[in-house]
Amino acid sequence: MRVNIYSAILFLLVSNHFAFAQSEVIFPFFIDQVSVPLLAAGQTGTANLTTEALGFYFNPAQLGYSSRFNNFAFSFMPSITNIPAFLPITTRSYGLQAGYDFNKINKSIPLTIGVGFVHSYLNYGKFTFTGSQSPAALIEYEPEDSYNSISLGAGYKYFAYFNLGFSLKMFHSLLTKQITANGIKDAEADGTSIDLGALVILPLSELWFNKTIFNINGYTIKPKSNFSFGYAINNIGEKVYFFDPAQSDPLPRIARLGYNLNFGLDIQIKNVELNLIDYSFTGEADDILVKRDTTGIKYDGMFGKLIPGKHLISLVSDKNIVVHKAHTISLFETITYSTGRVNGRQYQIIKTEGVGISTEGLLKLLCAFTENKVLNYITGHFTLEYSRANLNYAVYQNTLPSNNRKYESIALYIKNFDF
Repeated sequence: MRVNIYSAILFLLVSNHFAFAQSEVIFPFFIDQVSVPLLAAGQTGTANLTTEALGFYFNPAQLGYSSRFNNFAFSFMPSITNIPAFLPITTRSYGLQAGYDFNKINKSIPLTIGVGFVHSYLNYGKFTFTGSQSPAALIEYEPEDSYNSISLGAGYKYFAYFNLGFSLKMFHSLLTKQITANGIKDAEADGTSIDLGALVILPLSELWFNKTIFNINGYTIKPKSNFSFGYAINNIGEKVYFFDPAQSDPLPRIARLGYNLNFGLDIQIKNVELNLIDYSFTGEADDILVKRDTTGIKYDGMFGKLIPGKHLISLVSDKNIVVHKAHTISLFETITYSTGRVNGRQYQIIKTEGVGISTEGLLKLLCAFTENKVLNYITGHFTLEYSRANLNYAVYQNTLPSNNRKYESIALYIKNFDF
């Protein structure tokens, strides 16, 4: 009985992230975004056009897109993130991606291929078991959930850009420790799950505005616009148990559907092309496909209860569907600001916002007005980015010391190498 109560307490603590009144699932942190820039943008990631190092976690098809730009990218959280709860819960993530655009070496091969890796964990703090006759600690342990996710994505251009992706997630969970007649035993579970994703990008400016050019004070300015639509289904796998197979719980299988519209202006300064301004709007919706009733566990179809007209166009959430919406604006490829909102599935509104600072635009401007081969080489091949996201959760209102979560990440990008 003690173990069952403890398991329930841990589940409730983690579930302050999202409400799962419609179903009981294990490892709800699997559905959390790990990319800090996308956390800031309303916890989106299904349809955004992102080159962020961990931007493929929700939708592995993103690797087909980002491989057009990144040869290699690495991102990590420099410090752990504290999750407000009744226990000292912390989380941290890091990962990388590598890719190649074959079109750069052969124009007849409009193909990109990328691979990615993500590691993430959720730690519940330190627990101590004491004996009935003495306060001395018999066992000290730290419950933790973690996973390693390996992804593969590919993209192909035929008027539009078509991208597909696949992820294999290997997870481990240490729930508690038990004192048995044969010694101390770990209550733990291991398993695997898969993610599938698709992303279609319609390059509006390439198709219809490619020859539209403005000349202002000697500077050449061109419009840029894309529309993308994405779908992903995450955490397809077997049920998990710690003690009794008859008491196993399903993984949080989730369907995601979304779109992104972005437009901006590129400016030519001498021999350097710089993105002057870029704005994007993202709308996404997701549904937990797991349902439990008196007959057992059931799974909805690949789209669940998602209704595009209601949940994506009108952006109306309900008791089953979570709706994400985000605005992102970038200036001079240097400063990015994102803001978003998340609501639905019986929890209150989550507000997100964040900023990013990149060396990309600043170095391009320096190259435009200076003659330095070393600087030109660094600018053409390397970029550093710092990102910060703030999430305001209103789930427990005033029952927690703070409902704000702060995430930070540092990323390195290597690009434009032709092998």
